Amino acid sequence: MQVKPGFADLSGVYVKSVKRALTGSIQSTEGHTRACTLNYGNPPQFTRWFQLVKHAVMSLRLFAAIPLPEDVADRLIDLQGEVHGASWRSLEQLHLTLRFFGEIDEALARDLDHELGLIIEAPFEIRLAGAGSFGGREPSALWAGVEASPPLKRLASACEKATRRAGLAPETRKFMPHVTLAYCRGTTDEDVAQFQQEIGAFRTDLFWVDHFCMYSSHQTRSGNQYVEEAVYPLMGAAAASVSRQ
Repeated sequence: MQVKPGFADLSGVYVKSVKRALTGSIQSTEGHTRACTLNYGNPPQFTRWFQLVKHAVMSLRLFAAIPLPEDVADRLIDLQGEVHGASWRSLEQLHLTLRFFGEIDEALARDLDHELGLIIEAPFEIRLAGAGSFGGREPSALWAGVEASPPLKRLASACEKATRRAGLAPETRKFMPHVTLAYCRGTTDEDVAQFQQEIGAFRTDLFWVDHFCMYSSHQTRSGNQYVEEAVYPLMGAAAASVSRQ
């Protein structure tokens, strides 16, 4: 597996994000200056452009998650049906979130990347099973569940500890592993009940988790786009074999 260097050179990561956010070819910090000189010679325009670049360079919306194998993601796409008010996630948007970090500045992202890179956990197997919703009588999201997995819980706990060591505030919500399938607007609890009845006893085969990733989230006209920014392999020794049921 080819592993990205993470945030060892944050300027490169953030320049990559700036290139996605701005029109034109920007290759480096020096390239920013050239682009300003060529395309934004008027001082007021330059100032507005520089403020946009500074915000893009200094802040990213980040989270840590486990990417899904293609065959597992395909199974989730097959669950999409006629649920009133549901906005279904695309194949590229499906993942199992370990920890959401929010808007992170450059210095904090570097510290966070370092701490996540220190995590030592063994690869493990999990499977998705069941489905549910958030929001109670006014559902806000539909999700696929994950069978109880001590290794997954340990990995999420390790991410939380790394987050705190990096200086972020503790997560107040209990970790509930799931994969978001759709966001809802105007969906009723009866709609959710019908959806759960239709998918029945959804259950995937076991699949291996041998790494997790840091992603950045970017808002686009077609919805959120998630970009893989760093990869963290799980290289610890297995404490015990996973029970196959």
